[in-house]
Amino acid sequence: MMHVKTFAGFAPAFSELKPYKQSWTWQELRWGWQYEIVTLSDMLSYAMEAANEDNPLLDLVIDLITEDRYSEKLEEKVEALCRAEAPESDDRMVFVWSYVLLAWIYHTEREEEQLKNKTQHVYCAFGHWDYMSVLIGWMPPIPGEFVSRPWSVQAQLRNYLIKHEPELNQERTNGAVCDIMPPDADPGETEKTDLGDWNMKKGFLAADPVYREQMEHYTLKDMAAALIYYALFMAAYFWMGREQARTGRYLIEAGNLILALIPVLLCMKHLSHVGITLRNLKPSLLMGAAIGLVFLAAWTVIPGIVSGAKLLPAGEILYNVYQYFIIIGLCEEIAFRGFIQPRLFPALKKEWLTILVGGILFVLMHMPFQMARRGMGLAEYWPTFIANAPMQFVWHLVCTWLYRRYGNIFGCAVLHGLVDLSMGIFG
Repeated sequence: MMHVKTFAGFAPAFSELKPYKQSWTWQELRWGWQYEIVTLSDMLSYAMEAANEDNPLLDLVIDLITEDRYSEKLEEKVEALCRAEAPESDDRMVFVWSYVLLAWIYHTEREEEQLKNKTQHVYCAFGHWDYMSVLIGWMPPIPGEFVSRPWSVQAQLRNYLIKHEPELNQERTNGAVCDIMPPDADPGETEKTDLGDWNMKKGFLAADPVYREQMEHYTLKDMAAALIYYALFMAAYFWMGREQARTGRYLIEAGNLILALIPVLLCMKHLSHVGITLRNLKPSLLMGAAIGLVFLAAWTVIPGIVSGAKLLPAGEILYNVYQYFIIIGLCEEIAFRGFIQPRLFPALKKEWLTILVGGILFVLMHMPFQMARRGMGLAEYWPTFIANAPMQFVWHLVCTWLYRRYGNIFGCAVLHGLVDLSMGIFG
């Protein structure tokens, strides 16, 4: 429980906090009054607004309004209103007021350092409780929490507010978010979504807020690191292809694991920056599997059965599953979708351009190995590259959509593996 004067000189007027919750109970107002967040004038103003025929507590509200504001009976009138409501616990009071204060901080403060300081102030005021531990990066994680967190306090605040808004307004049956738009949002350009993020497009093009926040915070230094890594990736693929053509050794298995390990090590403190996270794991896996299985059935399984194609031996199919899902799918998705592509944003500035340029780089990424493995020069391999490029670019768009929507690389890896498995079922 916080101390009485913790918010002195910090909390804004109640009129600024009130819009962040759809409706208030008298118990919540009394709690705020006790801890000097709500004033007597605020209580009486709210009573005036609540004095309508639809209010079941109308008689008690009128008693409060008509009482002399200097009367000692005012507190009794407020207590009567509180007793007429269903009892609410102190934990509920802490949650409501901390949420509203954090919402106010998020929508009014733009400087990262001030965000951190004010969030810390709320944390100190209410004591250490589970929800708050995800808001400040240097705080210990709650039991069972995945260690990776977005680096930005703004991102952490946004995720917290989105996740717990239905709990704040639990009396609503549809679970929709508050009709609160950030001060700098343009109603003509943004739409409210089920995730409550005004910066996301609605429905099919919705983006995971953490993915967006991370991408927007990458710097030119991050982009330079990604491009150096991409050059290393291309050189390694060319060398592995040439070694296979020259000696017959298949080095992709070890090579991809090493190449994927590099960005993982670089982002070890924040694995979500390469898409390794438990957040949205289930929907990401389900969506990736659904799309991949439909493609696999339509492109390979059904045509193979109809044409009487011969299945590969079970052991070979299982090995192909390992190759395509782990060595190719997971490793390439971590390397490219998780590490390289999002870090192109600082220079390109627009997400559609980042996706387009990323698609070109993704398609080109397949060229060095295949060209070297076949012992071909660029001119000789070019027709084959052009024939394969459109399909690769289409799958780039699908995988990017999946990663952008859920911010989780594992669904992309499953989809990538199923697409490639189309080459590893029939002989």
